[in-house]
Amino acid sequence: MRFAVVPHPVDGLPANVVQAKAQGIVDDIIKALTCPPKDDQRISADTAIGMEERVRIRGADPWDALEKMNRLFLHRGWSSGFPLVPPTREKVDWMLRGTDCARNEVIGVMRPKGGQATVEKIAVNAVMAGCLPSYMPILITAVEAMTDPAFDMAQVAATAGTSAPLLIINGPIRNQLRVNYGTGALGTAWRANATIGAAVRLILANIGGALPGITDMSVIAWPGDFSLCMGENEEANPWQPIHVEKGFDRQVNTVTAVAIYGMLDLMATTDRAEDVLGHYATVITGSGSSHSIFQGTLLLLSPEPAALIASEGFSKQDVKEYLFNHVKLPFGKARVLATGGNGGKNAVGEQIKAGKALSDELEINLLPCPDDVNIVVVGGASMHTAWAQPGHGRLVTKAVTLPTNWDEIVQSDREAIDLSMPAWLRDSAPPAGQL
Repeated sequence: MRFAVVPHPVDGLPANVVQAKAQGIVDDIIKALTCPPKDDQRISADTAIGMEERVRIRGADPWDALEKMNRLFLHRGWSSGFPLVPPTREKVDWMLRGTDCARNEVIGVMRPKGGQATVEKIAVNAVMAGCLPSYMPILITAVEAMTDPAFDMAQVAATAGTSAPLLIINGPIRNQLRVNYGTGALGTAWRANATIGAAVRLILANIGGALPGITDMSVIAWPGDFSLCMGENEEANPWQPIHVEKGFDRQVNTVTAVAIYGMLDLMATTDRAEDVLGHYATVITGSGSSHSIFQGTLLLLSPEPAALIASEGFSKQDVKEYLFNHVKLPFGKARVLATGGNGGKNAVGEQIKAGKALSDELEINLLPCPDDVNIVVVGGASMHTAWAQPGHGRLVTKAVTLPTNWDEIVQSDREAIDLSMPAWLRDSAPPAGQL
């Protein structure tokens, strides 16, 4: 495929500047359409995907070889910057024990580059991130979710914003693999959360081609790019967990992928449910996201406020409708928000384009509808909770397919699973294998 590159950025600029940038590549477009590439520009489809190369690295000792490998991988853009585990043939074969899928089976096509996410390539990146074979079913399902058209991976991976995929794991597999869904669920010190999230980032870069400054044009980016993976605290959820709400049985293992731009801590010190919800609505409104207007929002609700809200008779649907009805702005202020970074591509923007004569004082809903408010219960004991600012695309939930010898795989990884969390928390966490 031939490319003509427009110098970045092209948004938020005067029309004459954008026009000059467009005119500046006309010759490149004509050349790409009319001149055959030189022989040294011809590359195979496999090379374009970029993962077929075998690399041999020698060092004075294993540590020297490891250091040279990490320098080379970082130089080639195969690394997120953290030290990597060498993806040797033996380690990749070991990782493939975690799935019944053939190594060359294509799980999905990763944007923006269009790389084919084969099971083997997923395993290569899983090894580099430090995953266990028992994590493979989650990673394969994560790729299925992210390559679903509703997720809009091309925008998530290439936006100039701070969008990064968040994985939410539901079902018995959370306890079997000790996925953290309690205190510090999106923090440090839990191997499953950290390495599954890190593997997703490597997959986005190495298979999808989301490379900083080349295709990933995030202006500032944020630490969520390194790893965003958690379980839902189903045990402390007074309502249906997210996967049941999306139509799956409670005992089905699922992975939910959703792109978020960042998170904001919410803290309501009150014992009245309506005051808590009013605090959430006020902060979300004041923090205003132009994405929220046409994609909804995600509330990461900790167990304590969830229990308080439910104890006063609020269902999850009631909470959704409350936020929908209270996240509002006068049209005059909403007009500014709607015509921001998304050029009015939302409900408010459409009203502006249609020339509807709305009073600047008339309050309008910023969220598209109650069902676009997603609520996930996660975390430990406290009234602190979080609002995850939505990014591009929509929330996608997929069922996990376990290999036929799943119990054997978990048992083989048992020691590593049991040691994959801080010792001081181990006694209070659900035991591995608990259903």
